[in-house]
Amino acid sequence: MRDRRKGMSTSQHIACLSCQTLYSTIICNFCRFSIFFVPDLLRVTITINTRAEITHGSMLASRSRAHGGLISTRGRKRIECKAIFLQQLSSLFQGKRTEQQSFGNVSSHMLAWYLQRGLQPGPLELKDCGAEGRGLVASTRIKRGQRIVHVPSQTIITSKVAVECSSLKPLLQQQQQQQRQGEVELPAWSLLALFLAELRYWGAQAQLHSRTEKDNNNSDNMGSQRSSDSSNGSDRGSHGRGVPSGMSEWLPYLEALPDDPGTVLSWPRQQVQGLLQGSPLLTKALSITNGVAASFEQLHPIIKQAEQEGLIPEKALDKEGIFWAFGILLSRLVRLSGKDDEEALVPWADFLNHSPHVGCHLDWDSAADGGQGAVVLYADTDYQAGQQVYISYGERTAGQLLLSYGFCPNPSTHPHEAYLLQLGMREADPLYAVKARALSKRGFDPDGPEWPLKLDGLPAGIVAWAAFRAAGSAQTSEAEIEALATMLFGEPSGRASSPSALAGPLPYEDLGLQELGAMCGALLKGYPTSMEQDRATASGATSGKSQQPPGSQVQERQRCTAAIRVVERQILARTQFIASSQARAIRKSGRR
Repeated sequence: MRDRRKGMSTSQHIACLSCQTLYSTIICNFCRFSIFFVPDLLRVTITINTRAEITHGSMLASRSRAHGGLISTRGRKRIECKAIFLQQLSSLFQGKRTEQQSFGNVSSHMLAWYLQRGLQPGPLELKDCGAEGRGLVASTRIKRGQRIVHVPSQTIITSKVAVECSSLKPLLQQQQQQQRQGEVELPAWSLLALFLAELRYWGAQAQLHSRTEKDNNNSDNMGSQRSSDSSNGSDRGSHGRGVPSGMSEWLPYLEALPDDPGTVLSWPRQQVQGLLQGSPLLTKALSITNGVAASFEQLHPIIKQAEQEGLIPEKALDKEGIFWAFGILLSRLVRLSGKDDEEALVPWADFLNHSPHVGCHLDWDSAADGGQGAVVLYADTDYQAGQQVYISYGERTAGQLLLSYGFCPNPSTHPHEAYLLQLGMREADPLYAVKARALSKRGFDPDGPEWPLKLDGLPAGIVAWAAFRAAGSAQTSEAEIEALATMLFGEPSGRASSPSALAGPLPYEDLGLQELGAMCGALLKGYPTSMEQDRATASGATSGKSQQPPGSQVQERQRCTAAIRVVERQILARTQFIASSQARAIRKSGRR
């Protein structure tokens, strides 16, 4: 069945009658040309308003009434769509660089989908980049400042798209109406997670249906042809064999998504506790997993209602699928600052890998495509043909990249490596409430900012913060605490400012340094393994007690987390030494 949507073109799949292999077709909505991509045959057939049959061994058998026949990619015959449909296709008939070659290592399904949505590869192509997996590589020389990515608005997936295409659309729209009346709002990433989980479900159903039809075909000696209605109906509803139309147009995007995103959401709970114990990463990991668990609980009543109303099959959106979707979002979601920080998935651009040595980011250009807007990227360095092109995921530590993206650069050489110290006010402190009020007046959270401890010195402002944390006793009045806060952080402003903005002599400096040194000492004792054990694990050596095969995912996580712990302890020990040395110097000079 042809899907006659508005626009330049639509895509569908067609299966080989012998082996049921699915191939992609693009159908021009103006002249109804159907271009079938058959990569292993290197041939293209064009039909009009007919169903073509593809059979291996017999090249291409077309049942079209017009424009039928076999056309080689190197043939002289040139057929041009009346609607000037997808100009790049002319290269197929002229022997030039094809779109399959331009996009690189993508399947025919993905190729058809990219072309249909008006996406151009530009000077990039997809290739296998070894340990980094797939990445985008310069197909020609790229100069600094050149636009290298242009993803049109109809290709990006926002929460609005997620709601429009979801089978749960009636419920989600009702939920949004309730939000306007004061109910708890469903965040954008929860809507996107629902979309991805449903997309994954229908993708699995389509594959299962294809395999079933293949088995039935192979057992049918007469080779009877199935009717178009039973095999291709895409608007049959959630319980039919076909995929709902809102989901079918995005199914090819599944090919770009991994079965296991590799984020901390994929880790078993005991593995999170075991590998991250003693590290500040444990708090971050639990924050991520608990946050996703809370999001699932928020979505669960909507999912159950959708099942009861027959919008989706029972258990189509289970916990495993929702967690997988959130894992995809952790590693691929982009916040577009040029579009009011809207969160979106950006196909094609999400193949770009991270490098800490570049500073370019994806962003929204509202003036692109005649004002319709597009996601763009400009190179901030030169590239030669064949070099992998990178973007920055932000100044994240190796541990943050491991938890959110599933990969871990070498912590000992990573330029953004730091121990992120959480130095909040002690809740057991009898002056906690008084200090919290004083800090809130000055725009600070009592839990404090994350202080990035590094090997090359103390972060500006941390000593003042540590001094305020340690100051006072049960006999200290609120007025005294307020005066100390003014001395350390300035007058109340109602606006958040940074403690690093302090200048001039620091009162209670000795107290702050002692507090910081003691804190580092206590944290160093919190690791369950020794430095020698972690160094051995990080280098790949084992004690012979490991139950994991070499190179396994678990063993790689063990190696990465051990390497992170080694650097964390080096930073803590260095910070403790600096704090102790400066405190001794103050006491020796008589300056308190």
